[in-house]
Amino acid sequence: MRLLTGLAIAALSGLSVAASQEPAEVYILTADRDSFAQTSPPQIPRQVARDILFQRLRSESSYSDLPDSTDEETSLSHILKYGSSPAPLFEEQRPPRSQLVVILEGITSENAKSLRQQVSDSNFKQTFTISDPPSASANRQLVDVEFKAAGIAMPCEPSFAINPFDMTCWTTRSLVVKYDALKDSRYFSSFVEMIPELVKTVERGYLEATLVLMPESSRNSKLSYWTSTPPSQLQRRQSGESVLTEGDVAKPKTQASKAAGNDNGAFAWATADPKTIPACFQSFNSCATATGNCSGHGECTDKYAIPGQPTGADDAVCFRCECKSTYKYPEKGENSPHVHWGGNICQKVDVSSPFWLIAGLTIVLVGIVSFCIGLLFSVGEEKLPGVIGAGVSRSK
Repeated sequence: MRLLTGLAIAALSGLSVAASQEPAEVYILTADRDSFAQTSPPQIPRQVARDILFQRLRSESSYSDLPDSTDEETSLSHILKYGSSPAPLFEEQRPPRSQLVVILEGITSENAKSLRQQVSDSNFKQTFTISDPPSASANRQLVDVEFKAAGIAMPCEPSFAINPFDMTCWTTRSLVVKYDALKDSRYFSSFVEMIPELVKTVERGYLEATLVLMPESSRNSKLSYWTSTPPSQLQRRQSGESVLTEGDVAKPKTQASKAAGNDNGAFAWATADPKTIPACFQSFNSCATATGNCSGHGECTDKYAIPGQPTGADDAVCFRCECKSTYKYPEKGENSPHVHWGGNICQKVDVSSPFWLIAGLTIVLVGIVSFCIGLLFSVGEEKLPGVIGAGVSRSK
């Protein structure tokens, strides 16, 4: 009897905790507002939501931690649907847009009013909800450890975070930031005020943003990780599944990941070491896939191709990135200054032109100053005329 009573109390307490746990809201902002249009947003487990974030950020995820609460087919369909934005029909393929993920903690009904209003005024609707949002420590593990290890997470002010052309925070084409509405109210308020500017950037096609609203009720949740097991154990379990061959930057690790991959690959170029990129690719597609279309700052060209002549079957080919210049502020058009790019995947800002300009100007200034100093010395060394006999006539 006591055992049954204890089990009943435990079950009721578990139900009360689950009832008090609010779901986390997720908004995906893209240029095509109808891409995720639906009557009611689905509820997705945190493990699947984590894989969706990794997929949108073009970072590696093997989908080996799919939850038992939902079947694998449903989980993979969510990842396929929300992990990337569908390409518009009858439009030529363009470089992938920059991806911004903003995790907002400490969300309450009061401080979320203005945020939801700003998003609603921009005609964006809630995409899906996370049914079991984890604790604040899980968010720190996800952002400060996992995403930071991939080089796509850093402390960043909202004004810099919403501008994908600002090199202060955007070192790759993906960025993750986290703000606490209660502990960092200044940054949170600033971000809410900048949502209209963020929407303009999204509408121009330069950026796609994912907003994750973590409720305050989840701050002290007993769910310590976004995964079912600690990430260290998950990584050890996945280490035996990973196979990487030369020339392939993004190979699927499991059958599930093969189904979830898209035609453009996993875009591991966003986090890959540029030193591992080969000097030559055997085809245009392999070059564009491995380099992310030259990081969007150039194009893949055949090094040995002769303009106006077709390439023969026996001709040697060597596709590599040919970097180009881009507008620093594309919205200004021709009035915007240019940014020149370099590196084997066009991931670095080319500063050689400003360097030689400054160096040449410095040499010219040093030469002018040296000439002036030499002129002063030469004038000072001139022999002065004798003045002792000046105006005195010779005596007879």
